Amino acid sequence: MKSTVFLALLVLFSQRFSQAEFANHIQFTNVTQRAGIDFQHQDGRREQKYFIETIGSGCAFIDYNNDGNLDIYLVNAAFVSKNGEEEASKNKLYRNIGGGEFIDVTTSAGVG
Repeated sequence: MKSTVFLALLVLFSQRFSQAEFANHIQFTNVTQRAGIDFQHQDGRREQKYFIETIGSGCAFIDYNNDGNLDIYLVNAAFVSKNGEEEASKNKLYRNIGGGEFIDVTTSAGVG
């Protein structure tokens, strides 16, 4: 009897708070420009779809300058040209200056 009541409550409760109900309340706001992040992701895909072109992207949240704030390092993939050499795309390092703001320090840090 207890398991039947529990199962009935579980079904009713899960229907009441379905994923669709929560999905209507989720909202994302693009704050990259306000935060100072100007990054164009290149995934490396072209019509050839070389394996090494499609697996090179990523990001890291690190405190590269030991100031206690997490900085952001964004990594791009690369394109492979017809002669087999990679065409470089730029990675970016953003220093966290606090208050939700970042500055591009890629060149000065020498990590582009």
